[in-house]
Amino acid sequence: MFWRYLAAAALVFTAAVQLFAVQKPRVYEEKAVRMLEDFGRHLSTYDALHLEFIYDVAEAQIAYEETTSGFLFTQGDKYYMKLGAMHFLSDGETAWSYLEEVNEVHISLPEYTEGAITPASLFTNVQDTFRPLWIREEQIGDDAVQILDLVARDHQVFYKYRVAIDTENHQIHYIIAYDRQGGSYTYTIEKMTTNPEIPEGLFVFNPDDYPGIEIVDLR
Repeated sequence: MFWRYLAAAALVFTAAVQLFAVQKPRVYEEKAVRMLEDFGRHLSTYDALHLEFIYDVAEAQIAYEETTSGFLFTQGDKYYMKLGAMHFLSDGETAWSYLEEVNEVHISLPEYTEGAITPASLFTNVQDTFRPLWIREEQIGDDAVQILDLVARDHQVFYKYRVAIDTENHQIHYIIAYDRQGGSYTYTIEKMTTNPEIPEGLFVFNPDDYPGIEIVDLR
């Protein structure tokens, strides 16, 4: 009789473990969704953002690493990002990628531009594009930070983003993009300014300002 009870208890324990294993990711997903909704509401209170960041590239396949500084202005679906000698900008209808070193600009539609990551684009309709998961809370200096993963629901160049969001002020500490070849691309936010003054014409690229420029129109 004792062994029968023991076997029954083992079955119940196994079922409970399996149920917990199924429920745990769902709970973490729901927690991440709530955090992202709070973060999105916080971002929506600002008309524009200016971010200064450090950009680190690590490509495992070719043992390549590089660190560059950059900055980003973003306003709604408009953005201008400078990353070393590269410029990425969009007025919401057209996107430009300008390479200083070769004096060349690529023109495309915003949805086909892979170079720029903006808070507005990354956190808009996030559940349609990604499966969000809460990973853990950790300390960065004196700040408590929530670590979230955004896993792409379909095939994309970057299959996952890891995002660190400050618990108190809802500012981003870093974003890491992971590609399918083992590369990682880290944006570490050094400074964030809310509602900055936007220079006139910042989000539009004018080829006439660059004599001899080569234009590659991909629209």
